Amino acid sequence: MATLLTCTYISLAITTAERQEESAVPVLHLMEAERIAPEILTFNIRSRALLADLLSRERQSVTLVSGQWPSAPVSSADHEH
Repeated sequence: MATLLTCTYISLAITTAERQEESAVPVLHLMEAERIAPEILTFNIRSRALLADLLSRERQSVTLVSGQWPSAPVSSADHEH
């Protein structure tokens, strides 16, 4: 039962990712699949490919919005000499 439900959530995540630019809904489906059966999500090739795609989308959106990668935060200790 858990296997079927987990595969259903993975399929929903893939379908919603293909139809939306927003990545929140597919991520929620993957999180639910992970809650039910993390071992299936870990070894499922489709879910791993989707995660890679969602991460790539997020990186591209950060780059497109800011024009550059976010820099590391600078602490006040770095400015003291």
